[in-house]
Amino acid sequence: MARAFARLRTGAGFLALVLAFLLASPAGAWAHAVLQGTSPAADSVHAHAPERIELIFNEPVQLLDLRVIDDSGRDCSPPTTPKARDGRVTWVMQDHLPDGRYLVSWRVGSLDGHVISGSFTFAIGTAGAGAMPAQVHAEESHWPVLALHALARLALLFASGTALFRLLLAPRSLESPLHLATRWIALSGVLAMILFIGAEGAVRAGLLSHALLSIESWQAALAAPNFEWRGFSIIGLALLAARATPLSQWLGIAVSLLGMADSGHVLAVLPAGMGHGLMILHGLTAALWIGAIGPLRLALKRDASAETVDLFRRFQTYGALAMAGTLASGILLTILLLPRVADLWQSAYGLRLCAKLGAVAVMLGIAATNRLWLTRRAMTGAPSARALLRRVLGLDMAAASLATMLAVGLSLGPPPSALTLTIAHDRYDVALSFSPGRIGDNDLSIALTPKEGAPADPKEVVLRLSAPGIEPILRKAERTGPGRYGLRDLPLWVAGPWQLQLGILVDDFTRLRLRAEIILVP
Repeated sequence: MARAFARLRTGAGFLALVLAFLLASPAGAWAHAVLQGTSPAADSVHAHAPERIELIFNEPVQLLDLRVIDDSGRDCSPPTTPKARDGRVTWVMQDHLPDGRYLVSWRVGSLDGHVISGSFTFAIGTAGAGAMPAQVHAEESHWPVLALHALARLALLFASGTALFRLLLAPRSLESPLHLATRWIALSGVLAMILFIGAEGAVRAGLLSHALLSIESWQAALAAPNFEWRGFSIIGLALLAARATPLSQWLGIAVSLLGMADSGHVLAVLPAGMGHGLMILHGLTAALWIGAIGPLRLALKRDASAETVDLFRRFQTYGALAMAGTLASGILLTILLLPRVADLWQSAYGLRLCAKLGAVAVMLGIAATNRLWLTRRAMTGAPSARALLRRVLGLDMAAASLATMLAVGLSLGPPPSALTLTIAHDRYDVALSFSPGRIGDNDLSIALTPKEGAPADPKEVVLRLSAPGIEPILRKAERTGPGRYGLRDLPLWVAGPWQLQLGILVDDFTRLRLRAEIILVP
């Protein structure tokens, strides 16, 4: 009995000694190394190239790998050797990096032998600033920006279309009122475009959209890669609002429509020149069609004289060409963006496109009715037919405005790209769509379809991406709608296989990890 008691006392003493040692030892000695900071900071933008890259850890580490990659996928690692000392890894840049965006991929060993790794991005100069990811207030920011974008687009199409009608068809009696209308529409378009650029810059800077006049918003807007195209729209609209000389009007039409070249997801599908050209053609034919509606109503309101009858007769050919061009370019865009017909009703993008096509169908129905029946009656001088034609043209203008706004709404999310995949799980069916689906910056849309018992909106969705030679890139997805999440400007700059892990925090006690692989090509 005494011997057993002695053994028990010895064991208790040993346990107490172990507990005392654990309590006295620093916690860091029993944990993996933790990255506490970097220089340059993650997702930061710098006017000048940094002189060194530094990683700061909470304990001494053994450096295993460190690389710098630019946004073309080229290894830009300097020839110097990085040094690791007292938890700080320092890599002196022998040559200054040129302006652009860079990804730093690192891997180190902890004191306990555990390997940890990661990647972060930074940008140098204004060329790379606009594309850096920002923390977006998704649910608040979309609608004010979309509304301003729609107003700017409507003003651009109506102003340039009215100017085209005046230059090509309008009789002398309509020149002055049409130029006055063009001027006011163009001025309102300049204001809407400026506000839209500011709001878009606020979103890029991670601010609320109502901060559109802040310095940070405009710094982000000026650094955006598409700012020059936005500027073309402002310059073109300003020319349309200026003196009514034919040269200034033609130049204003050309420059303002040039601003439409950088809009649309087709730019991720076609080479730059072809994509820009197709968007300009689509904008031109749409402006010819939409811009003619207001002047025709104005001519009809004045009288049904021989001059007005002749104007409507000449418009038959003009309008047919405008409609044919708009439909042909629109069909081509639809085929390029939705290669499968089923995508029209099986994707969110397709449903939004169907809504736009519905508004265009209304316009076609009105055009057919006017051409085959109503215009002929109105031109015979019947007052009731003229009044009805004016109301129908007003409906046509409303349908054109709706179609334009719905076209802007297509920017809410990318079309189904060639790179889509689904992941099945007991709690969720997950659909992921990468756009453009090849090497470079990619936008990712995530759709979660909950199964029985799973919440529609998890507490958090985190993406982890890695590739051979690229350590994990971690990004938290932003909620864009019920069960919908998105990530912008993922730096997928290297061709080949990428390992994807989606971390879904269902509740405080349940975290799911879903894995998949994607293969990117140039």
